[in-house]
Amino acid sequence: MISPLRNAVYRRLFAAQVIALMGTGLATVALGLLAYDLAGADAGAVLGTALAIKMIAYVGVAPVVGAFADRLPRRAFLVAMDVVRAAIVVALPFVDQVWQIYLLIFLLQAASASFIPTFQATVPDVLPDERDYTRALSLSRLAYDLESLLSPLLAAALLTFIGFHWLFAATAFGFVVSALLVGSAAIPEAARLERRAGIYRRTLGGAHIFLATPRLRGLLALNLAAAAAGAMVIVNSVVYVQGVLARPAADLAFALAAFGGGSMVAALLVPHLLDRLPDRVVMLTGAGLLGAALLFTGIAGEQNLASWSMLLAVWCVLGLGYGATLTPAGRLLRRSSHQADRPALFAANFSLSHLCWLLTYPLAGWLGASFGFRTLPEAEFARIPRQIRFLLRKASAQQINLYELCQGQNPAESLITSDLEFPIQKNLEQMAREVREYIGISLEEQCSWNTDEDALANWRQALIDNGVFVFKDAFRVPEYSGFSLYDEVFPVIYVNNSAAKTRQIFTLFHELAHLLFRTSGIDTIGGEYIKTLSAPDRQIEITCNQFAAQFLLPEEAFQKAFVGLDPTENTAELLASKFHVSREFVFRIFLDRNLIKETDYVDAAAKWVDQRQAGTGGNSYWNKIVYLGRDYIELALSQYHQNRIDQNQLAEYLDSKPRNVGTLEEYFSRGKS
Repeated sequence: MISPLRNAVYRRLFAAQVIALMGTGLATVALGLLAYDLAGADAGAVLGTALAIKMIAYVGVAPVVGAFADRLPRRAFLVAMDVVRAAIVVALPFVDQVWQIYLLIFLLQAASASFIPTFQATVPDVLPDERDYTRALSLSRLAYDLESLLSPLLAAALLTFIGFHWLFAATAFGFVVSALLVGSAAIPEAARLERRAGIYRRTLGGAHIFLATPRLRGLLALNLAAAAAGAMVIVNSVVYVQGVLARPAADLAFALAAFGGGSMVAALLVPHLLDRLPDRVVMLTGAGLLGAALLFTGIAGEQNLASWSMLLAVWCVLGLGYGATLTPAGRLLRRSSHQADRPALFAANFSLSHLCWLLTYPLAGWLGASFGFRTLPEAEFARIPRQIRFLLRKASAQQINLYELCQGQNPAESLITSDLEFPIQKNLEQMAREVREYIGISLEEQCSWNTDEDALANWRQALIDNGVFVFKDAFRVPEYSGFSLYDEVFPVIYVNNSAAKTRQIFTLFHELAHLLFRTSGIDTIGGEYIKTLSAPDRQIEITCNQFAAQFLLPEEAFQKAFVGLDPTENTAELLASKFHVSREFVFRIFLDRNLIKETDYVDAAAKWVDQRQAGTGGNSYWNKIVYLGRDYIELALSQYHQNRIDQNQLAEYLDSKPRNVGTLEEYFSRGKS
């Protein structure tokens, strides 16, 4: 494995590569902190744009440089690109506008797109022996994998002593050292080709050779497979770790380490395998592992079989397949080119492989959004009554309506689901306290409301004021109290208007917990629905119930109010009236504290079942206003009166017939029913 390091030139080049990689890793951490410093909550969008700019630079710049690489003094060019990268990184701490980040990132990545393929094309000239070159490819793969593991740790260690801006200085230092090492190496110059074609044809010359060579077309397909697997890991690891498996955020590092570890194992094994097996067998086996692991991941998620140990094992297999697929790629490029063509061909491979990443990054994100985070798995969805499924689709349509009516901007001054985010393991007492403080309604104010109806109206308005739209409907399935649909801009809660007012209040905060955990969910009466869920989903439901209980009747408040009282139905009536919760809810607290027997709880709950109000019909216009909420109707009417939508569109938004819109607006103008 270390035989290439006996070559003094390669030894310096490899040292330069490792140091530059570590510096790049530090810059990645620093860039995230800089983006947050400038953009706050929009840092994710800034980083996503920066990543897209990186890929565009890689895809667009590399072929241009490859077209002229044989005309440039190779060592001087590599040193110059390192110096340019160092200068750009030094400038990053001084930016004060997001657009400046984008500009510098493009320049930085353009320099990298010039340096990396030129560097890669240099190594086979330095190591003409194929065995040595194969081991150099493995060392390079190890360097990339170790960087992904060690750079965040090194950055974390440095940040305990210095500010994040100094990480850019460390990165610049790494590029300067890389330039010195490259400059001190006796790098052979690239062979020159006789050029007769124009700039355009020279730029595409490497891609033409690449796509005209059958084995390299196969390599492109393998690059696409590797990019698909890598993008799935990079984009969706956090989804599986925290969303699906409800693991702590720190476990994300272990998941990524499993992938990197698998890739390093492959890098160590590949040279020995290639001594015995053809490249095709090794690379196709790696690609087969990628496909099988991704298929298994999809099946396990569909059947709710996912577990933490399974994720680590699958990610490790993906790493093995990834390393086995990509490590031998340089051998194919070397065999498929003359020495003079090599810079252009390596540049074409660099560009086309990153085009694969540019395609697979958004695809992985879409798949993760569609299937990864906990919404409602198909098997679970199939068990839901038809009426509830209809309402779920209706709620999804309401989210689309909100996007259209509000031009994609939530009209609330604050968005609680954006400003607050909690891990599933969060201390619920502290979580309830933080949420109550954010909403701005104290326990004393809650107790001062006259009726349960007032309490429900006030809680509903409080959530709407903080960015969560609350709709109602007659569910006609009394076991289902409500549900929520998470969205980054327009989170929605639907409540069964036929349930008791106190039950509706509990549902509001059960579903709010789902939204704060970045999940969608369903609130039911009884435990039959919860029993059908997978273990992680079941834990989320239980935690949401516990949060709602802790929020509406905190432990300290219960203990204080319960002093001198007995666990009787009269006491339940008293506390329920005081805190605007149900008597069953209070009796459940008694049961959980072993103050009453389970038979007492069941008997009392049966007596109080009349709290579930049967639908009484009533005026359809008032019902429509209650269901949609005055804030939503006001949004629709405002758009109509500004001539942004016509009457037919208004009717669609209000779920009414066009001829009834005028009457509905008349009722709306009267105020509350």
